[in-house]
Amino acid sequence: MPEKPTLFLSYRRIASADLARYLHDRLVTLGIDVFFDVESINAGRFGAIIEKEIINRDHFMVILSAATLDSEWVRREIQTALKHQRNIIPVTTQDFDFSKLPDEIKMLGDYSGISYNYQDPDHSLKQIKKAVGLADKPPSQNRLRMFWNVGGNPTLVGWVTIIGVVLGFLGVTFSSLVNRPDSKSAELPTATDAKIAVVVSVTSTPQLLLPSTNTITPPPSVTPTTIPSSTNILAPISVSIVANTPVPSVTFSLSITPPFASSTLSTSAQNTYSYRTVTAGTFADQWGQADNAFLIDTFNVTNAQYAAFLTKRDGNTFDANGVPFVQSNAAASGHLQQKLGITWQAEPGYEAYPVVSITWAGAQAFCNSLGRRLPTATERHKAAAWRAEGSELSPYPWGSDPPNPQRANFGMTVGGPSKIDAYPAGQSAVGVYDLAGNVNNWTSSRNGNSMVKLGGAFDSAPEELRTDAFDVALPQTASANTGFRCAQ
Repeated sequence: MPEKPTLFLSYRRIASADLARYLHDRLVTLGIDVFFDVESINAGRFGAIIEKEIINRDHFMVILSAATLDSEWVRREIQTALKHQRNIIPVTTQDFDFSKLPDEIKMLGDYSGISYNYQDPDHSLKQIKKAVGLADKPPSQNRLRMFWNVGGNPTLVGWVTIIGVVLGFLGVTFSSLVNRPDSKSAELPTATDAKIAVVVSVTSTPQLLLPSTNTITPPPSVTPTTIPSSTNILAPISVSIVANTPVPSVTFSLSITPPFASSTLSTSAQNTYSYRTVTAGTFADQWGQADNAFLIDTFNVTNAQYAAFLTKRDGNTFDANGVPFVQSNAAASGHLQQKLGITWQAEPGYEAYPVVSITWAGAQAFCNSLGRRLPTATERHKAAAWRAEGSELSPYPWGSDPPNPQRANFGMTVGGPSKIDAYPAGQSAVGVYDLAGNVNNWTSSRNGNSMVKLGGAFDSAPEELRTDAFDVALPQTASANTGFRCAQ
């Protein structure tokens, strides 16, 4: 198996952190070993680690925007890559001008740049694949994805194939036993006289598309077997060989037990689909109008709920355009775990925590699967600030008092997301939790190429919890401090 291409990703956080995260996640799914400073540096001298990684990597990709080269670190990284003649891949945004390169990195202009197209990210990714020497997979490799996913785990088809191969092997072995001559007894029946009955007893998810009951019509002298509609291909499988003559039957059992236990939702996690009504009344802000009544989730969407959503999609975590729903390191930052390729679960103990590290597309897809949608920024603002027609808007969901640790999770006092029902004192006037602090919320409102987020998070300053405060992020990106809730 060829070694993975290795790549150093250089960027300026204040200018292009969202794009860097998105490209990192997509490159990893392509099988590229990416050095990304947010995840890859644990301990040691920062400068020495950076220089060593640039030298040891095949490719050096730098994201260039108008403000990128204001960073001394980025300029030093580019200089190191030029000095050691790495394969440099400049990825530029629309506002970058090569003619303004500083003298010490003028040679960067000799490399062919890739102009990143926010409207057609797949085209830009194809150019990057070509730059690192990755051709599109031939059909034979693509067909392997039927059996093994990118992470190396068997898919549903893969598990069925594995079981079929094992059963075939057992069938050949048993046939040899049945046909072996025995000098001390009468002649045994031939393999063609034997009848094979396969009994599959399976329960729970993932559900297969079967009618309510399917009856297997057996050969003569074999008892019919009924398969329940709710099935789990990982349940025990029994194989029996029964001869037509008075030869003792031999029964063998093959059991495959999943390496994880099904998660049990806490009471609060089960209640997260509850919602509150924001009544009709004139309301407008910079994002638009929200005069009509609407429903909004009482709580943020949880890890348990999102894991169930992904499992129902057979583990497919991309939309029709190839945009990922889940950040590649979501298991580490957001307590989602992928098992056996198609099954997802919340990390035990984190079922009732808000799901994070989800892209805008992943949030919208979840809400749409319930026949709902993401709230607009104006609706999200109204749910937090509005009391009644003619009343003054509240600066915080609970009223005018400043934030404190009893009302909200902010300022890194906790260091990460809290349970969805941990701050009852911070509820809004209509009874919605965590409209300020804990995790930011995606909305459906745009700000240029970015989407608007509201609410502030566990790492926000107190002023960022105000009901009129907002943030923006590219829809392809995901963050460990951002979740969502649905509206209708």
